[in-house]
Amino acid sequence: MPRRRHLSEGAEPDLTHGLSYEEIAHVGGESEQTVRGRLFRARRTLMKEMASWR
Repeated sequence: MPRRRHLSEGAEPDLTHGLSYEEIAHVGGESEQTVRGRLFRARRTLMKEMASWR
């Protein structure tokens, strides 16, 4: 079993569950650019919120 990486080790949260931006855009009825922007902001917010856990 692979070792789990901790966020303090530079691991990025997987908000896509293995789907491509194109697949998420198709399912959500959004453009790929919209999906990329929303995921970028979500990752940034999550990392800020979890910064105190490091």
